[in-house]
Amino acid sequence: MMKLLLVVVILFGIPIYALPVTSGLQVHFDASNINGNSSQPSNGSVVPSWQDLSGNNQNASASSDPVFQSSGAGSNNLAFIDFDGGSDRLDSSFSIGENDITMFVVFRKDAQDTDAGSANRQIVSGSASTQRVSFYTGGGQTGTPDRTVWAYGGVGSSRNEIGFNLSHNDGNFHIFTGIGDQNDAAQGSKTIHSEAFLDGVLQGTSDRTNASIVGGTLQVGGDNTCCSGARHFNGGIAEVIVFDRALVNDELNNVGSFLANKYGINTAFAVVPEPATYIYAIMMLFFCLRKSLFSSL
Repeated sequence: MMKLLLVVVILFGIPIYALPVTSGLQVHFDASNINGNSSQPSNGSVVPSWQDLSGNNQNASASSDPVFQSSGAGSNNLAFIDFDGGSDRLDSSFSIGENDITMFVVFRKDAQDTDAGSANRQIVSGSASTQRVSFYTGGGQTGTPDRTVWAYGGVGSSRNEIGFNLSHNDGNFHIFTGIGDQNDAAQGSKTIHSEAFLDGVLQGTSDRTNASIVGGTLQVGGDNTCCSGARHFNGGIAEVIVFDRALVNDELNNVGSFLANKYGINTAFAVVPEPATYIYAIMMLFFCLRKSLFSSL
C-alpha cells in the first residue's frame, strides 16, 4: 500500500510538462532543460549553448555571456536565461521568416533601455532588415522604451508592426504570442497578416499588401547585425517556441494555457487540462491498484 501511495504522489504531485501541440514545431528552447538531457548548468554560470528540444537540431550558441538562473522572481521557481543588455545573445541556425509563423516567448523585461535611442532591443530576432520577423522592445525608433513590438515583414522601408506598452521592472514573466501568415506571391507582392497577444490578450492585428518578408537566422536576446551591438535585450527569457504555421485558436489556447500553468502566469487563456498526462496517470494508477489487489490475495 505504501508503494501505491508513493506512485499516486509521484503521478499527481509532480507536474509533467509536455508541449500539447507539436505539428509544425521548428524550434523549442526551454531553460528548464537547457542541455536537452535534464542536466542543468550551475546557478549563475555562463550558458554556452541552448539545446533545441523540437528534434530539429536548431541549437543556439552563445555570444558573450548570457547567465543561467535556476529560478527567479515571477518564474514560478523555474529556470531562465538572464541577458544584460550588453552583448549577450544566443544564435541558432534556424531561418525565421521564410514561412508562416507562430512564436511564443516567455520573458521578463528588466531595466529600462539606457541607450541614446538609436536602436531597438531585440528579444527574438530574425535580422536587422526592415522587412524582418522580430519581437523587440524600446529604442528611439518606437519613441518610448516601454513600447513592445511584433514585426512581421514590411512594405518598402516600413515595417509591418503591432505595438503595445509593457512596463519594465514589473517583476513578472509574460507570455508573448506572435502570428504571421503570408501568401505565395513574390517578394514585394505578398499579402501578409499578423497578430500579437500578451498573456492571451489580443494587442492588435495588421494586414498589408505588396509586402516582403526577409528571412534571417534566429537570434535570442539580441541582434548583432546593426548599431554596434546596441540591439541587445535586458531581461530574462525562459522559453521560446516557434512553429512554421499559423496555429488555430484551439491550438493557441492549448499552448498558452500550458505555458501559463507551467510558469504560474495569470492570463486570458482558458485553462486546459493535459489529457495525455492524466490518461497516463490513470492507467498507471489502475495498473498499481490491480497489482496491489492480486498481490494481497
